[in-house]
Amino acid sequence: MSANPSFPAQPDTQNPGSVEHALQVLNNIFQLAQGQALAEKSKNLDQCYFRLEEILDHLLKHYQVNVTSERDADGQHTYHDDLITAFNTNQSLPGPLRASLGGALSQNILLDLKKFRNGYKNFGQGRISAAELQTLVNTAVNGLTTILPKVEQACQQAKIMSEPL
Repeated sequence: MSANPSFPAQPDTQNPGSVEHALQVLNNIFQLAQGQALAEKSKNLDQCYFRLEEILDHLLKHYQVNVTSERDADGQHTYHDDLITAFNTNQSLPGPLRASLGGALSQNILLDLKKFRNGYKNFGQGRISAAELQTLVNTAVNGLTTILPKVEQACQQAKIMSEPL
């Protein structure tokens, strides 16, 4: 039976729409992407990144940290960068959370995932080659393998698994 990216085949939660359910869906999409060709894998990894950002945003809000979309000097929005760096820079977050998701390894992984997402968009617009996208995909897969357990652990420690996303 193949995994359905929208609804896990065997969800462990009785609470659809919860953080726990979102993590299960994210993991299902990630597992589904493993055996796919580049275009489909990239599309599913893009979904993983989108869902990961939703979970990270919810985790920050749990600690009363709101990330808004600002504009830099070039007019580009900084929301994604601000979301990622909030785990490193916000002193109101618990130390273990800052150490886990704000540490150098996690920050680099999250920034690489953002880089993948931008590269995926650029690929769709013909701005980068399939070989360049493949490199970004490989980095994203390696990064997700490392970061997903950390995010799940952070959500468990915050006791937000049953909260609606």
